Amino acid sequence: MRRSLLPFALLLVLAFTTATQAMNRIGVRVVQGEGAFYDTVTGDRFFPRGANYVDFKLVGRRFEDRPLATDTFDPVRIADAFILLKDFGYNTVRVFFDLCNTGSVCITGPGREGLNPDYLDNMAEFTRIARDHDIHVLFTSNDIPDHGGYGEIANRDASEMIEGYRNAHYITRGGIDAFTAYWRDLMAALAERDTAWEAVLGWSLVNEQWTFSQQPPLSLDQGMITNGTGKTYDLSDPEQKRRMITDNLIAISAEVSTIIKATDPDALVTMGFFAPRFPNETGIGGDWFVDTEPLLAGAPLDFFDFHAYTDTDLGIAGQAENFGMPQHRDKAVIMGEVGSSSAYIPRLQMALRAEQIWMAQSCDEGFDGWLHWGFYPFPPGADQHPPYTLLSHDRTFLEGLAPINRPDPCLKGDYEPSVLLTEGATATASRSLPGHPPDHAIDANNETTWESGTEAPGHVEIAFAEPGRLGEVNIRLAQYPEGETRSIITAMLADGTNVLIGDLTRNTKDSEVLSVRLPGGLPDVAGLRVEIAASPSWVSFYEIEALRDPGKDAPCLLTARTAVNLRGDASTQNPPVGQLPASMAVMAFRAVDGADGFTWYRMTGNAFVRSDVVAAGPRCATLRAE
Repeated sequence: MRRSLLPFALLLVLAFTTATQAMNRIGVRVVQGEGAFYDTVTGDRFFPRGANYVDFKLVGRRFEDRPLATDTFDPVRIADAFILLKDFGYNTVRVFFDLCNTGSVCITGPGREGLNPDYLDNMAEFTRIARDHDIHVLFTSNDIPDHGGYGEIANRDASEMIEGYRNAHYITRGGIDAFTAYWRDLMAALAERDTAWEAVLGWSLVNEQWTFSQQPPLSLDQGMITNGTGKTYDLSDPEQKRRMITDNLIAISAEVSTIIKATDPDALVTMGFFAPRFPNETGIGGDWFVDTEPLLAGAPLDFFDFHAYTDTDLGIAGQAENFGMPQHRDKAVIMGEVGSSSAYIPRLQMALRAEQIWMAQSCDEGFDGWLHWGFYPFPPGADQHPPYTLLSHDRTFLEGLAPINRPDPCLKGDYEPSVLLTEGATATASRSLPGHPPDHAIDANNETTWESGTEAPGHVEIAFAEPGRLGEVNIRLAQYPEGETRSIITAMLADGTNVLIGDLTRNTKDSEVLSVRLPGGLPDVAGLRVEIAASPSWVSFYEIEALRDPGKDAPCLLTARTAVNLRGDASTQNPPVGQLPASMAVMAFRAVDGADGFTWYRMTGNAFVRSDVVAAGPRCATLRAE
């Protein structure tokens, strides 16, 4: 008997050891009233830091995120990405497991019940690759799949009173049943596939939860609705209408969490959201309805995944307030999507610094982790204004956000000095409409505008917080209709000298960016004057950016004795392209001999001025040698 009991005891030990090793390593806890993630092995606090692992492939005529699809799954590519992330100190990736929603290579397909087993093999292997490289995975569902039988269940209770798709998914019993059927099948299948549960940070029931506010029942202001919990709500009462959705989401969270934890007992369960539109007014989400505070209060979720981008129209404190975070500091919260687009922050270093500051400020609001939007560069054509991903733009964001370079993401000031001279500046204008002050032109927000409310001429003057070396000016026009404009940009030096750095006449349109670059930079610039001298539109700007230059050399400055014409080449044969007023200075970058026998200086915008009609500073004598 003893000889037979010993192997059995060893088996019990091995089984216990295996179960211990397979535990999800990251948990959540509350310390002094603050929710946080922690490492269950070491007991140390854990900050999820990493990226959204999206990998776009061209499918037909559009790009789709397909890292797990059976025709594009690439274990070597995934492992290489995880090795690179780990080398820079990152620890987490967020991956959409069902954006490849339907098709022969996706998680479901037309005419096929349930889930694609080959696709689920890839999900399980993804966790094993993550485990082998010490990366944690946040698996995120984008939506209930259209096929596999789940979409039919989700829309089963749609009616004239409850619109199909999103509203039916989140308000009806059919929606609850679709969620439970989908997740029951998913977890059962992964349990059969050697899934590395210990590598899973958590399971997100939906990437971003929202309903259509302009569709029934949210668009109705009378009638009674019974949601998936069996409770009935009066649509004429805004609070009952609000509760109608919250109660159903709590039911979905409870039933699906039970299913997940029956298979993965230590799993963390979450749900994703962008910021609601109240109490602080915002354009985030458009007409879609989101309401998170009552879920923080009552949903059985282990943590919350709130998405907050730096290029939106609401600061991090305002977004945190809209989420309801100040009232619920005991909840662990991850910023599962954070980043910015080149459409709104056109300069790389500005975008990086904005995210560094955003992360540091968000710590004060209760955020406990950050996953940057995008790892690989977006392929050409995938996005008209691609985001700054970790690997795009010479890996600037990979290094600038890396935990090995910024161990404490909450440390304010742990970033490079601002490249933006207009940060902290003040602005005045020739005239302003109410609600559109000149400060809107320098608030680093391309959603707000300074508007003069009148035709040209009109201008904005900017006083920097302190003088600096100016290297570049970018002006995003707010203009309708399009047409020919004349823009005059003047740098105002600390000693009172005015330097013409741009006199641009061209056909322009709304959101077009006019750029003036000063090779080598102009030192001691205390401010700018940006004037629209002629335009078919009222004078208005989205944004004016003034960027520093790291140079140290003195520039060549020319000063006009009297008003002189600027030419488009080193010749008097062509008509003037602008004018340099008397006593106004201008930077010169090169001296050339013209065919007419005169020496000419080339300036910003490829304009030229004759040397005999300007007074040249001491630095100008070296230009010919260059």
